Amino acid sequence: MNTKTYLLRSLEIVSSKLSVLVFSALLTTTLMIYTVESIVRVTGHRLGCPDGLLCYGQAIPPLADISA
Repeated sequence: MNTKTYLLRSLEIVSSKLSVLVFSALLTTTLMIYTVESIVRVTGHRLGCPDGLLCYGQAIPPLADISA
């Protein structure tokens, strides 16, 4: 086996392993988001932030209105 064939084969193996790793990370993250969102919805805590994962378009809700 010459060097070029060996390098191409090695690249294919690394590429496939990286694809599996990226897919696994994306799947795990997606499942975590769905799980947390389900817990928030079932416990009724979503009422303080009406627009899903973000609260009024921000990661940290505005602190001006403490009643929420």
